[in-house]
Amino acid sequence: MPAQITALNSGPSFACEIQSFEGSTLKVRSSAAFPLRTSVKVENAASLWMGEVWICEPDVAGFSIEIEVSQVLRDLPSVERMAGRFRQAPKAEHLA
Repeated sequence: MPAQITALNSGPSFACEIQSFEGSTLKVRSSAAFPLRTSVKVENAASLWMGEVWICEPDVAGFSIEIEVSQVLRDLPSVERMAGRFRQAPKAEHLA
């Protein structure tokens, strides 16, 4: 299932493919690597997952990433409101 993955503390979104979601583990494949313990969001048209990267390993199609999910939003209005907040949130260095 196609989606977008973004580090919550910075930068651009990258296309990813959701492989599975079991228990509290979301597995995705992406062309971009993310450092371990990075807080990320993964979103598609129907859902938004937030959590930390626990595994990021290279594979033949880019990187295989496992995320320990802490929050999932599944209804579209909630997803849109939350995504809008992240797009408008000030960067951490400006909060000091």
